[in-house]
Amino acid sequence: MTNTLETYEVHAGDVIHTGRVFFKVAEVREPTHPAFPGLVFEGHYFDNRRQVWQNKTTLSAQHGHKWGPVTGLEFPDLYFTAYLKSGDLAIVENFDNGKWCWSHEVKCKVLVFGEKTSWVKITGNATQFVTGKVYEVPSQRLYRRKVK
Repeated sequence: MTNTLETYEVHAGDVIHTGRVFFKVAEVREPTHPAFPGLVFEGHYFDNRRQVWQNKTTLSAQHGHKWGPVTGLEFPDLYFTAYLKSGDLAIVENFDNGKWCWSHEVKCKVLVFGEKTSWVKITGNATQFVTGKVYEVPSQRLYRRKVK
């Protein structure tokens, strides 16, 4: 039988499995609306592809829901804002930029990496961008480029 936690047994600092991904609980608090039957977990989802914790978000936790505690796994203590820095080679993935067709992956160089948006210089060929120009793109669409 697997070990599970009730909603009221989850505390700040715990890492839980939500059924799809891992969630690191930073704070457990009462909901803002009194009709909500549960708690609110504030924390970070783990991005398996980037191997970093995502930006802070909330997770609604109803009473009676069971959570899978995570033990024995090591997670890096890196957060999303430390994933890329100025000068890193990256790709803009699946960003249509308002065009009717687009290239799935576009090579670029990071100029400024931010929490929500980033500034990149396009270095590859693409349908939706002009090579050599600087664009503001959503940071969630940027991934580190594997250099061969």
